[in-house]
This record gives sequence, structure tokens and C-alpha cells, in this order.
Amino acid sequence: MLNTSRMMIKVLLFFIAQQFSSFAFAEAPGRVSYFSASSYNIYAGGSTFLSWGKPSGVSWARYYNFSVKKADGSPKFVKLRNTMSQSFNHTINMLGTHIFDIQACNSSGQCDAESSLNVTVSNPPPVVGSTSSPIISNSQQLTHNNSGVN
Repeated sequence: MLNTSRMMIKVLLFFIAQQFSSFAFAEAPGRVSYFSASSYNIYAGGSTFLSWGKPSGVSWARYYNFSVKKADGSPKFVKLRNTMSQSFNHTINMLGTHIFDIQACNSSGQCDAESSLNVTVSNPPPVVGSTSSPIISNSQQLTHNNSGVN
């Protein structure tokens, strides 16, 4: 009976060690399968819809870190951390090229390399064919002299 108990304890310890080792040494999930924008060139104040796909061949829980480096040269910052979402609609007012990064991570906190894309923001073109008439304010009213003297 003592040998059976020892054997059961060994089997149980082996099983526990296997479970913990699979969590501790889980591989990073891999890169997202795609990363795209609805538009890569927009006008200031416009929006682009960013979306990404799950890494292929991974069965465990995963999350994403979504970051942006703005066109003004400021440091990159994480816009969404530990999100399960696979999309983000972003309105941009600042002119220039913005760099977006997405990174897939597993439940153990291991993350794979980032996938990146650029979105360029510009001023809208001027409206063609618009005409404007001068506006005369009350202080600028024209006067007409009928005295006949030049």
C-alpha cells in the first residue's frame, strides 16, 4: 500500500510539473495574420478603421497591444493594452504620417514582434469653383455725390 501511495504521489507531481511547465514555457503566439487600414491616406479630422487577424495555429488565450507613434515625433505610446479586440476606429487631426503597431501576446505575457502600418494625414484640397463676393460693412458704405462737380 505504501508503494502504491508513493507511486500515486509521483504521478501527481509529474502531472503538476507538466501543467506548470506548459504555462511557463509557452511560446509567443506569433505575429498577427494581417494588419490593415480602411484608408492609408486621409484628410485631417478623418477616420481610418484598423483591423488585425489572430495569429494562426495558436489555441490558447491571447490579447493584443496596440500603439501609435504620432507624426509630431513624440514617443510611441500604447493606445490599447491587453485588449481582446481585433479592430479600432481612429480619428486623426494631426497632419503627417502616423505609425501604428499591433502585437499579439499569449496568456503568459509573452509577446511576438510587432506588425506596423502607416497612415498619412493631409489637409483637404481647396474647393474648386467657389467664388466669394466682397462684403461691405456699415462703416465702409459707398457714397455718391450728385453735385455735378468733379
